[in-house]
Amino acid sequence: PSAGLEILGNSLPKVVGYFISLLVTKILGGLPLVILRVGALGRYLLLRMMHSTKFLTQRELDNVYCVEPLYYGWEYPTQLLVIVICFTYASISPIILLFGSLYFMAALMVYKKQVL
Repeated sequence: PSAGLEILGNSLPKVVGYFISLLVTKILGGLPLVILRVGALGRYLLLRMMHSTKFLTQRELDNVYCVEPLYYGWEYPTQLLVIVICFTYASISPIILLFGSLYFMAALMVYKKQVL
């Protein structure tokens, strides 16, 4: 039992590179997809291909630009995963705090725009 903790203590610092790359992927890949609003963009492109914009009614345009709901059951666990990773590895490798703060600054800008 005591050897298990020693093995965990020796292998845990080696995994920090994976979590840094996970945070960078979330910053450069995940947040731009959220702000892009793929559903609204797809609806707009589909309507644009099928109809000319001068023949679209105001109701059809309003449906394209409507505010999409924020799915808290999807967004909160994502934010909590990042904060747990940052808190767990902060004492082992403090460089992860830089990437965590970059993620939360970018997430603040993205989700502030999405909610407002």
